[in-house]
Amino acid sequence: METLIIIVITFIAGIAVAKLIPYIKDFKVTSEEKAKVQEILIDTAKNILEVANTKDKEQLILAITNITYRELEKENIKGFTKKDIELMARIIVDKLEALFKTRN
Repeated sequence: METLIIIVITFIAGIAVAKLIPYIKDFKVTSEEKAKVQEILIDTAKNILEVANTKDKEQLILAITNITYRELEKENIKGFTKKDIELMARIIVDKLEALFKTRN
């Protein structure tokens, strides 16, 4: 379970880095871009802490569901219910968990 949480945290951090690339591509950052970078870093840190504080599989699924739902709302992406996102998160966690069981 700990390995699964580490992979989810790494994935969240990777998404944050991808979001930062447009702002740091030329290393000339305006004050507006700096504020956006800080916002992305704060959001990422919150997401990582939320995942890191999970104690079991159900809490991990709930954390992933909530993070995904917030990001979809932030990007104004409609058409997914929270139940759909939870189902997808459950499938992903189950698949990753099975992967770790076969490796150990």
